[in-house]
Order: sequence, then C-alpha cells, then structure tokens
Amino acid sequence: MTGQAPGKLWMYFLEAILITVPTSLVLLAGYRRAVSRSMRQVGAGIARPLVAAKTELQADNRALMHSSDGTPTESVTATKRRLVLVYGLASLVAAFLMAFLFALSMKFDLSLLGAFVSWYSYAWPVVPITVILLALPQHRNILFLLLYLLLGAVLVGGWSWFSSSILGHVDTSPLKNTRYFLQFLGQVFWLPYLIILVTGNRRLRPVSPLVMAGLLVFSFGSLFARDLYLAALQANPKAAWLLFGGSRAYALWYLVAALPIGYGCWVGLRQLASWYERKRFSDVQLVIDSWWLIVSFQFSSQLASDFGWAGLAGLLAFVGYRGTVELGLRVFRLPRGHRGPTLLLLRVFGFQHRTEVLFDSVAERWRFVGPVMMIAGGDLAMRTVNPGDVISFVSGRLSSRFIADEEQGRQATAAIDGLQDPDGRYRTTKFFCREDTWRHTLTMLLEGSDLVLMDLRGFSESNSGCSFELQELIAQELLARTLLVVDHTTNKSLLEETIRQQARSCGKADAEPLQVRHLARQSSTELAALYESLQRLIGHGSMP
Repeated sequence: MTGQAPGKLWMYFLEAILITVPTSLVLLAGYRRAVSRSMRQVGAGIARPLVAAKTELQADNRALMHSSDGTPTESVTATKRRLVLVYGLASLVAAFLMAFLFALSMKFDLSLLGAFVSWYSYAWPVVPITVILLALPQHRNILFLLLYLLLGAVLVGGWSWFSSSILGHVDTSPLKNTRYFLQFLGQVFWLPYLIILVTGNRRLRPVSPLVMAGLLVFSFGSLFARDLYLAALQANPKAAWLLFGGSRAYALWYLVAALPIGYGCWVGLRQLASWYERKRFSDVQLVIDSWWLIVSFQFSSQLASDFGWAGLAGLLAFVGYRGTVELGLRVFRLPRGHRGPTLLLLRVFGFQHRTEVLFDSVAERWRFVGPVMMIAGGDLAMRTVNPGDVISFVSGRLSSRFIADEEQGRQATAAIDGLQDPDGRYRTTKFFCREDTWRHTLTMLLEGSDLVLMDLRGFSESNSGCSFELQELIAQELLARTLLVVDHTTNKSLLEETIRQQARSCGKADAEPLQVRHLARQSSTELAALYESLQRLIGHGSMP
C-alpha cells in the first residue's frame, strides 16, 4: 500500500483540482444568467415612494464618520499591518511544519543551511497571500515572487560565502548552494503556484474555494470507499457477492458509496455558507484557506512516497496555519462595534469588463474603509457572488433572494451589516431587485449611504434609470458626497442638463457642486487617483 499511496493521492488530488476550473466556470455562467433573467421579471410591485427625508440611520452614519478613531488612512494601515503580521506568521508556522516533516523523510541529516533552505522554500505562499490580503493588482504576484526568489538567493549565497570565507568551510560553495536552493524552490512551488494563479483569477475566485472543497472531499471520500471495498475483498473473496452479487459488484459499490459521500459534501458546503453568513470568516480568508489546502495536499502526496498513507500528516501544515490565524486574529482583536463610512456603487449597466476593473480597483480597496452596497446586476455577478448565493443557486432558491415587495425591501436594508469581518474587511452587500422594485430599494439605500460612487461612462438618453438616481441624489442632498466617473462615452451636456432639471424638480434653485473624475484609459494610475479622491470626500461636503 505504501508504494501505491503516492500515485493514488496525487491522482485524486489532481482530478479534484482539474475539475474545479470548468465546474466553477459553468457555475458562474449559470449564476450570471439566472441573476440577469430574474432582474427583468416583475415582482409584487411597489409604488414609487415620495422622496424620504434623512433617516436616523443616515444621521447615525454621519456621526460615526466624524467620531471614528483616527483618520481612515490610519485605520486602513493598522488593519493591513495586522493582516500581514498574522498571516505572515501563520505561513511561517506552516512552512516550519512542512520543513520538519521533509527533514524526517530525508535519508541524511540536514545542515542548518539546508534546514533554512527547506523552510524558506515552503514559505513561498506568503507571496500570493500578501497580494490578495492587501487587495493589490494581480500582476504584482509575479513581481513579488521574483523578489522572493532574489532575496532567498542572496541569503543562501551570503550564508554560504560567510561559511566558506570566514568560517573556513572549504567544502561550501556559494554558487552551488544557490543553484540548489533555486532548483528545490522551483520543484516545491511551480505546480501549486500555477493552480493558485488559475483559481485566484478574479472571476473564479468567488466560487473556486467552495467547488474545490467539495471536490476534494468527494474525491478522497471515493478513494476511501474504494480502498474499503478492496480491503474487504482481500479479507474475503466472496465479499463482492455478499455485498451486491454479480460481476459488477465494484461498480455498484462505488455508485452506492457516492450517494452518502455526495450528501456529506453538500451538508459541508451548506455549513460553510452558514459560517460565512455568520461572519466566521471573510471571502478573502476562504480563498487563502483553499490555497493553503492545495499546498498541504500537494505536500502530503510527496510525503506519501516515503511514509505511505502516513504522508497525510502533511495536512498538519494546514492545521498549523489555520490555528495560528485563529489565535493571531483573537490576540490582535479589532475594536468592537467599529463602523466605517458606507459606499454606494451606482453605474450604467451593460459594461461588464470595465465595471469589473473599477470594482476591483476601487470598491475592493474600499472594504478596508467601510461597507460597499450596490444593486445586483449581471455585470458584477461574477465579482460579488458569495457562498450563500452559490448554495441558493444550486438548490434552486436564488429567486428567494430577490426583493419582490416593499416589506422585503425594508427587511433587506434593515439587515445591512456594517461591522467588520474577522480579518478587518467590511462586506460588499448587493441587493437583488426586480424590474419594478429597484427604485424603491435605491431610495432606501441612499438613506443609509455616506458616499456614492456613480459610474456614468456610457451615459446617454436611453439611461432613464441613471436620471432617476441623479434625482434621488439631489433630493437627499448627497450630490456633494457623490463622485461621478465619466469618460469620452459620457454625454456630458445631457448629464449637466439632467442635473439642472432634477434640481429644479426637487425645488432647488441650483444643484450642488459636482465632484467629477474623468477616466481616459482606466489605467492603474487613474484608478488610484480615483480612490484617493473618494477618500477625500469623507467628512467633507465637497472635495478640496
């Protein structure tokens, strides 16, 4: 069995990973179509309400903006430092456990330098983890990995040179040791890093952890059922006939065993979604956990070549990582009840790619500052889907999440959670609305919003919904706290005329000063400046 263990573990591990990508793509495509289709349907109907005055919730949010401890920048910096410290330490603990198990598998004693090389090599996941933790652009992954390789090569080469030139160890070669380090690190990280790059894609990331978790459990559950059957057959050759009878007993056994295993996976996924809804972890934490699970499983399959099934002890690396994260987040606990300014994202629907880029660059970064709210749509469906949405979609209950009448609208907006997740991020809350309920929902969302980011690229006469949104912004005196995003596709004269007309219809002689940011190419520099402009609106009626 020891000789078969590596191949079995590796085969079932790869099967689960390879199936994860197409399954996630199919799931996301179906979910997006379901959201777009349900949006076009009509609910119970809500008469357009009169423009509401500012609510107590809105007043409370304004007070919280001015009573927060420190500036938003200071709070964000402290949160990111906490994350880097906790997850960096957890990664080092997991790497230490893997290096220790690797040393046990070696047929010779490792030197102190060799132990460092193995520990540093197994700590490589800190690179993609840092990128996703800090909401950095994904292209930074490659750059940071090259810097990680360079730092390791410098450390190993410097250590070897000191040992050879200063300590007189003539058998130590800096060049040889550096080459060995790079080869070993390359062997350790190339496959799991490739998998992480694929599953970490912004369109796959929201669902790939759930899909992979279910497939890993199902794959290894099937492996266990298979070996259980074979063990029974070896113990008693007549076991196959006793179980089912016939020459196809094994196939029947596999099919029967798949039923409870599949049901167990479903129950586990529902529990995972329930924990997410109860804020036991954030979506980013779930992604990082799935990455360390990939690394740990891959390491376990390598250990199996020496330890057989005992190679599954490599999963202790994941246990060590997860335990350190839990302990670290509890020790460095966030202040209780801290609420940040709420950002409402409005946009012209129908431009998926550029809306996703704007969301990734601005809204995702804002989650360190405060909550993000939006009306759900097909353009951002692949960015904002969460475990609860996945379970609802797969079970055929996605329509229950759509606001169909006024009472559901009140309940949905009243249930907005403005508190942070364990990692310090605030959540993105989307509201599924029918064709005849989104206006009422928007009015209620504006009452609880502190800032508004309105993407008006592509705005034209056909966008009557945007005209309604502008009217509500003026009526609730939020225009001064709204940052308008425009480009060459925006009908600017129509925009200005619409604002003047809506101001007059609301009984205002003049509209408030506009806060406008023009995006020419949607470059990283422009998006960074857009985010900074949005931050400057906090606590001010207008931008300086």
